[in-house]
Amino acid sequence: MSIAGQVQNFASDRELEKWSLATKTASSISVKDNAMNALGQGHVLYDWFLEDCFSRVKTAIGDDKIKLIFSMFLNEITPWGIHTDSYHTSKFPDRKSAISCLIPISIDNDPLLCNKSHTIIFNEANRDYVPRSMTSKTWDYSNMPDTTDLPNSAVNIYDKHLSHNKPEVVKRLTVQGEYQWARGSLIWWDSLNFHDSDNFLANGITSKQALVLHTYYD
Repeated sequence: MSIAGQVQNFASDRELEKWSLATKTASSISVKDNAMNALGQGHVLYDWFLEDCFSRVKTAIGDDKIKLIFSMFLNEITPWGIHTDSYHTSKFPDRKSAISCLIPISIDNDPLLCNKSHTIIFNEANRDYVPRSMTSKTWDYSNMPDTTDLPNSAVNIYDKHLSHNKPEVVKRLTVQGEYQWARGSLIWWDSLNFHDSDNFLANGITSKQALVLHTYYD
């Protein structure tokens, strides 16, 4: 199985609307000024979301063993920076990280601008370079090789997508894919792989909206 991919035309406008409305009923939190409404276990609409949306995700990915931690509506106004999603399962020793998914909705709340952004996935994963006890988004990259001279080095897209990161971090990574947003598509990746938003602020974008799902294996 690949470490990442994109399924075009995954969701209709109507499905995006109802999934977004459902997820927005969850409590909102803010991280790096990015607003997130996370619909997880215990929420009154969790079982409905499993049936209406997540069952479709499992079919599209081709993996019926993944289980949903939560889905969130994301209004991102600050690019995240390079990270992995393994911290979502780190507090649960009986769970293993599975995949993360992103369904683009809009740019600056305008669906017609949705193709103006990218999600960047890297080949490197924290299973390879970070002790398994690592529980945060940050990692010690000092033991990762310098990829500058490789044709797929992330330094080649630093100015285009990754200028919100430290150059000494970017040069440790190679690019698996630059996934251009398409409204209603499904972008997915192995939760242990490093990934990032593009630096959309540098391109004159002030915010972007998406549904994000995090999953696990028993």
